[in-house]
Amino acid sequence: MGRSPQPTPAMPMNIFIALPVTLPMVLLLSVPAARAQDEPPAIFAKLDYETALARSKAEGRTLILDAMTSWCAPCKQMDRTTWIDPRLVAWVAERGLAIQLDMDELVDVRKALGVTAYPTIVLFQDGSEYDRVVGFRTADAMLAWLGAALEGKRAEDLMLEELADLRASADPARAWGERSRLVQDLLFTGLRDEALVELLWLYDLRASQPAEIRGRFWSRHFHDLQGLAGESADAREAFTDLHQDLTARVAQGATDEGLVRDWIRLGFVVGEGTATFDWADERASTSEGVASLRRFEALLFEPLVAAGRWRTAGLLLEDPLGHVRFLRDTLGAYDQPLEIGSGGAMPLIPMGGPKPKVIPAIPMAPEKPAAAGPGAARRGKVLPMIPMLGGASVQDDAPDAAAAQAAEIRRRLTEQFRHEAATCYAALLAAGREGEAAEVAGLLIGELDDARARTALVAAAMRAGVEGRAREAHQLWLDEAAR
Repeated sequence: MGRSPQPTPAMPMNIFIALPVTLPMVLLLSVPAARAQDEPPAIFAKLDYETALARSKAEGRTLILDAMTSWCAPCKQMDRTTWIDPRLVAWVAERGLAIQLDMDELVDVRKALGVTAYPTIVLFQDGSEYDRVVGFRTADAMLAWLGAALEGKRAEDLMLEELADLRASADPARAWGERSRLVQDLLFTGLRDEALVELLWLYDLRASQPAEIRGRFWSRHFHDLQGLAGESADAREAFTDLHQDLTARVAQGATDEGLVRDWIRLGFVVGEGTATFDWADERASTSEGVASLRRFEALLFEPLVAAGRWRTAGLLLEDPLGHVRFLRDTLGAYDQPLEIGSGGAMPLIPMGGPKPKVIPAIPMAPEKPAAAGPGAARRGKVLPMIPMLGGASVQDDAPDAAAAQAAEIRRRLTEQFRHEAATCYAALLAAGREGEAAEVAGLLIGELDDARARTALVAAAMRAGVEGRAREAHQLWLDEAAR
């Protein structure tokens, strides 16, 4: 019998790449999805879902269905690597039948299969779903999974076997990376209890690891913890206990920056953001408190704004003018002529490090990049994160692809610049920093000089409830925008 897909926590897991400001500019590995797509790898039969299902059942073959989309970067990576591996091609030729279906074009099939992330690879035996995996798989991982299926095992059995080996490992540093990778697989498979055990182990171990590992825990697993807390009472209780322990230590005057960061993040995980905001408001009541609070600007600014705590958010900003200038200068970088590498091909972005066996799946639809946050300028001069767009390699028609990619990146950065500058402006007004607010507004209007920039400033001030603090300027901008 086929197994129903398990519900999973909502996890925004698109793939992002940071680009340096310096030119010649290095472009993303793919071009806009509007371009014509390559033919699917030869391993896939050109059959529709119903025909393939019927044929595989009649011939006693295993059906492998690759549910993908044209904009899914891990799907494209599998096309270039996994699906052309001679060993996998031979396995399918001997024992199976494989089809690749674009879920954007086959909405009914997507709904019938319950596909919620890409790539999703579904295995059918005797006409019924037997198992599925989500996310990029190497050829080795695919062959191991297919071989296990012939022995009556499923992906979760392989995960649990691997997990048992890792838990017995005498090398915590190595086990940390592998067990961290397994968490999202466990969640997608519905093994929440096992995922909770892993997350708690990773959380405990991170304190003894270098600062880089400690930060990596949160960048990888914040949404895992948040999603699990929303779906599992046991997880929520466990995370609440951790948060309460840190709350007591913060109340006793703990000053360790890492501890306070963990407390802030866990508060958001378990829905105790109000307590965090009250703490921030209290600290913002003195100049000494503001100075110490600014260490957490990148963590707190956007949540404070979303919660309507505009004054505290405005006091947090350590260098708002520097941040807005950085965003402005970033836009300027994309106005420079593009330099194409030798042979007319754009250089590819080095991904760095060994390729993982599994890349987190992309959610149902492409998402706009999250704002980098006003603290981003202090975290390194790299461009705000831009999602990898689906499509063929930029080595095809490189100059046109490069220009199209640069235009799309500039459009997104323009939206981010407008939003962040207007938000900084309103927060500075709310904090009584009118002079800096006026300078931020001048930077935004000086760069974009359009109606949208002016109305964005006024709209942000209205959201913050401070539109009356610069009434003449606001009226002038609205009049100019209406012309």
